[in-house]
Amino acid sequence: MYPTGRVLGPFHAVVTVAVDGPYELCAGRDGHGRPVRILALTPEASGDPLRRAGLADALGWANATHGPGDAPVTDADLHGPHPWLATPDHPDLRGVERLLDHLRGIPPPPPPAPLPPAPPPVSGPPVSGPPISGPPISGPPISGPPVSGGPVSGGPMSGGSGGGRRVVSSRRRSRAARRLMAVLVGAGVAVLIVALALVTMVWVRGSGRPAAHPSASSSPEELVPTLRAVPDAPVVGPIWRPGDTYQTVAVRGLPFAFRGPEGLACQPDQTATARTWFCADATVNPQQSPRIRIVLRRCADPCDAATRAELDRRPPEPVTGTWTTKDAATSYVADQLGVEYRLTMSHFFGTGPTWHLMVQAVGPPGATVTIQKTVNDIHAQTP
Repeated sequence: MYPTGRVLGPFHAVVTVAVDGPYELCAGRDGHGRPVRILALTPEASGDPLRRAGLADALGWANATHGPGDAPVTDADLHGPHPWLATPDHPDLRGVERLLDHLRGIPPPPPPAPLPPAPPPVSGPPVSGPPISGPPISGPPISGPPVSGGPVSGGPMSGGSGGGRRVVSSRRRSRAARRLMAVLVGAGVAVLIVALALVTMVWVRGSGRPAAHPSASSSPEELVPTLRAVPDAPVVGPIWRPGDTYQTVAVRGLPFAFRGPEGLACQPDQTATARTWFCADATVNPQQSPRIRIVLRRCADPCDAATRAELDRRPPEPVTGTWTTKDAATSYVADQLGVEYRLTMSHFFGTGPTWHLMVQAVGPPGATVTIQKTVNDIHAQTP
């Protein structure tokens, strides 16, 4: 076991929390004093090439399966004398413990059970007996030889001169006609609805009326986000310009839409205590693209300076830089998380009630401009 209170890589005050076979779980502080969790190989296991390879595989697995409730692996040393991986120590995020569970072969929590499949169609020999044809038909008994084959459809039956057969055929034709009429009426109604919708769309577009946008005083659950035509309002750095490659991101429950990099998708973070969304590009390695957390809270009345200062102290991850005031409702911090760029914005909007928006975006140094453009657009699009 390593000594306690030691230095490990860029971390200091490192202490052992637990030892599980060849793995040691540690806690420490980075160069900025922020708490971290470290998963390392014990001195005995560090000389085992298979254990080293397993730790490297765990890093790839962590990056590929990174979710909204997981802390990212921000630093690692897989080639030194004692390999290790490190994540921020955050109470609401799973850190290196999930990597340890993966290495020990503990499966992640199962996904929700899928719906049962539809039952297969019933097959088998044909059911014997006469076809069901509704209520009994009055009239004289039907004479003539029995008719072979399946149920009769279409024209009158042959064989025999009884009028009953003609009545059955006529009723079936009447039922078929009624079914056809119902289908035609339904299709006509559907066509009429589509035509009215198209006419309405053309009228709205041609009338020059702006699309409806949510009001800042409404409850976010009731809002349908739309991208608004707003003046530029950058917090820090550049903004999205015509010709840039971006997409519109509309998130249910947010009172605004915003522009972000292509591939960015947001999903609710069920592990957070506040209303939170985690946004990332699931098609690439999470460490190679921006990762954004959006937190929306109601600022308790009267939402005074003391209440706002308290909310400013609750970003998704602790910041190390100094808050810069942009305007009376907005402040931000630009700092680093390991080698990554991080931009955190606090913004208050709305009257009766007032809402507090906290945005924290993290990404590799090459994503700095993209992060700034996206956070600036979120600020501009907020009602």
